[in-house]
Amino acid sequence: MSEQTIVHCSFEHHAEAILEIFNDAILNSTVLYDYKPRSPESMVCWFDSRRAGGGPGNRS
Repeated sequence: MSEQTIVHCSFEHHAEAILEIFNDAILNSTVLYDYKPRSPESMVCWFDSRRAGGGPGNRS
């Protein structure tokens, strides 16, 4: 049986890396259906919605 590790995402520590992953996917794949790279400001809303829904980013 393998152990699971839960990473508690925070805006301050993870937003830049997550944005980089999103924008790479937007530019180089069909995984996301955005047409333009996302802005750093878009990550504020992304993290807020995760916190509200209890998903990743729900702890600071």
